[in-house]
Amino acid sequence: DVRYGLRSLRKSPGFTAVALLTLALGIGANTAIFSVLRAVVLRPLPYPDPARLVIIREQDTHGNSFSVTWPDFVDWRGQSRSFAAMAAYSPARLLLTGVERPALLNAAHVSASYFPLLGVKAELGRTFVSAEDSAGAGFVTVLSDALWRSAFGADPGIVGRTVVLSGSAYAVIGVVEPYLSRGGPVDAYLPVGLRAGDPSFNNRGAHGSMHVLARLVPGTSFGGARASLDTVMARLEKQFPASNAGHRSYMVPLTDSMTGELRRVFYVLLAAVSLVLLIACVNVANLLL
Repeated sequence: DVRYGLRSLRKSPGFTAVALLTLALGIGANTAIFSVLRAVVLRPLPYPDPARLVIIREQDTHGNSFSVTWPDFVDWRGQSRSFAAMAAYSPARLLLTGVERPALLNAAHVSASYFPLLGVKAELGRTFVSAEDSAGAGFVTVLSDALWRSAFGADPGIVGRTVVLSGSAYAVIGVVEPYLSRGGPVDAYLPVGLRAGDPSFNNRGAHGSMHVLARLVPGTSFGGARASLDTVMARLEKQFPASNAGHRSYMVPLTDSMTGELRRVFYVLLAAVSLVLLIACVNVANLLL
């Protein structure tokens, strides 16, 4: 049967070429889209037990969500019992100079609990310690693996060197594993304590760009954790009515936060290319008839 089929295809090269091209286009489009869908949406996040990771923001009575203030984060971390750990992070843009190719970096101010919460360990050196979450923290930085390789040639002696970020000198204390990213690759991490001396940073009513990443206690449901946090928010509303009136928590799984919009787009694209494959099969069937 196989030999007969091959002889038949060889006798009709025009038909064979059109059929193969039609099927190749349909199958190739499906393979490409599904490969991207699997890499971006279906593959689990590269962190231990990612289903228990959530992003937390604040929300008003109209359903508008906004960033968290540092004082609220400190109260959440101290009063909530539904979370095994909480970490704060705030994005920033910094200019790297003093190297062969200066570059504008995606950076983040993070609390010391950020890396342990995600289960990320330093490839070289160390990550931040709790003392660096308070005012007076030293000018230190943790570099991403990608920046370490691209800007510093994977220099094994990078720990202890000084880098210049937006005109200030920072001592490199570590390099973190290459997969670490959230909302796009981060090139450099700074301790959140560098912002602790800013009056607006400690103002409970000044919502800037800080977000909170948390890990649920094993066995705690998503709804139960949010209800627990809202109890803390209600307590803060009574204690600080001027800044916290009407505020509640807004919580979303980390996976949904990273792929929420992309998930819908890729599923629509997958449906579209599946129709293309169906049309291709119908066309080849018509050619056979």
